[in-house]
Amino acid sequence: MKYKILERDAGKYNYIIADGSYIFSKSDLCVPGIIPEIIEAGISAIKIEGRMKSPEYVGMVTKIYRKYIDLYYENPLNFNVDEYDFYKLEQIFSREMGTGYLKQKYPADIISLKKSGSIGNFLGRVYKIDYKSNNRKNLLVKSIYIRSRWKINKCDIIEIWTKKGNSRISIRNFKLIDEKDKMYTYEIALNKRSSILEKDRVFKYFDKKIDDEAKSLFKYDINKDRAAVPCRVKTTGNKINEKEIKNYLNKFLLKNNKSAGEEPGPKLTLSSYIYEQECIEPAVDKGITHIIYSDFKELTGESGFRSSIIKSLKKYNEFKDIKISINTPSILYDHDFMHLKKNILKLLDFGLNNFKISNPGVLELLNGIGGKDRPDINLYLGFNFNLFNSLSLVFFNDIMDLKTTLKGIEFSPELNLEEILKIILNVKNLFKDEIEFSIFGHGYFPVMNSRYKIKFLTDKDGDGNFYIEDIKSYRFPVDSDYNENMIIFNSRNICTLFNLDNVKASGVNNIIIDSRFLEKKDFYKIIKSYREAIDILYNKGTGKYKIFTSYLQDDYLFRNYSKGHLFRGV
Repeated sequence: MKYKILERDAGKYNYIIADGSYIFSKSDLCVPGIIPEIIEAGISAIKIEGRMKSPEYVGMVTKIYRKYIDLYYENPLNFNVDEYDFYKLEQIFSREMGTGYLKQKYPADIISLKKSGSIGNFLGRVYKIDYKSNNRKNLLVKSIYIRSRWKINKCDIIEIWTKKGNSRISIRNFKLIDEKDKMYTYEIALNKRSSILEKDRVFKYFDKKIDDEAKSLFKYDINKDRAAVPCRVKTTGNKINEKEIKNYLNKFLLKNNKSAGEEPGPKLTLSSYIYEQECIEPAVDKGITHIIYSDFKELTGESGFRSSIIKSLKKYNEFKDIKISINTPSILYDHDFMHLKKNILKLLDFGLNNFKISNPGVLELLNGIGGKDRPDINLYLGFNFNLFNSLSLVFFNDIMDLKTTLKGIEFSPELNLEEILKIILNVKNLFKDEIEFSIFGHGYFPVMNSRYKIKFLTDKDGDGNFYIEDIKSYRFPVDSDYNENMIIFNSRNICTLFNLDNVKASGVNNIIIDSRFLEKKDFYKIIKSYREAIDILYNKGTGKYKIFTSYLQDDYLFRNYSKGHLFRGV
């Protein structure tokens, strides 16, 4: 599917890529040429991906990789890949080909922008056309002439990219006119009307010789119509003790018919992802009780947080009813951890001991970083851990170190409120202290993270003003992460303001508001609206709450929103 790229400037949307590009179409990974480096790096296996590929593809690719792995071990000093084998790999199926991230941290050519399907091998260009009539308007093409880098054989199919679309030609009548300096000149008979012009590009869409070689790799004929027959494989050895599994599960699963509302939970509170120091005080004043401070560049940088930020965070962390958590990245590389550890230790020394985590490496770091002279660490699990069930919470609670405590959970955004309720009731007695059960309640939710720079598409650095537009004209905000990874967000913002009564009944006790992409005045108004709606719901009842929120339905901040999966699941 093609997507367009836009930039928002002074309230207006301007197209950077107006015709559409295949920005989600990755180039095919092709690494025979770097097999020595892969082996020397300690890699012991290479996976051939056969999903949505033909048997011929799997056979040919496996054969070529096997050939060069063996060649390296037999004669590493003279390792060299035959150009014709690269031709075979490109021909059997490829968009464009490259080494992915194995040689570069941010390869610009990893996205195949111009075409999403298999393009085959580029042969050359049409350099001459013979017409049957002297009148070229008739466009009855007798034959075309092409200079090709590769041989053409009978029953091949070539594809010519014209201005009016692609034209495929099955090779039947043709002749080799000249062969010189590894270039082959062919005359190919057409005898039909065509929009082909001189200088049009020519690709090998299907290579009969390679297809025959691929089919010869199979011991038995390929029967594409034969459906796979599932079978159960019996194994000997230890049998699974089903009774033990049931006993284990029953320790955590619901044993009675508890339902929502039987036991009143704590009042709904508001958390917020804050990205700028100046937003902390107004957010607290408007009703946020849990600040999740999110500045990954400083957290993972050599210098860490500036002293002014630490002073401000420490000030509010000492308030009785306010929590300050430091948000940590979901994607981290080994080189990030050296500065991260040093900066976290510095924060702990200032008494900042609450952390929102979304990466198992950070969990391992925090589990082992505590000490006698430092405060215990409180952890809040982010949605990236995909907390879908009760046992996942049991798991994370069990692996906490003596100096770390699980204080909060952000449920997977793919759960509905009914599923969330069951989990909360199942694990309610698992935790000694009150725990924060959170959902992403307002803002643009991140749906994809890619190791690809926005400026490869825009020639500009990402600053939150770019959008991807699909064929239905939905616009998805795009931003850069701290490490320049591209983040793509949902086209519509999540909003739970009009369903707080349902959220309350689910056992959720905390709603997260994300300030990203919001003007400061709009962000503060959103907080104030949620705070007032919650107070009315708890103090005056559902009826008054519904009346209050009805006055906000036409407000531009609360229109054209999504409820996510909270009411319909996946």
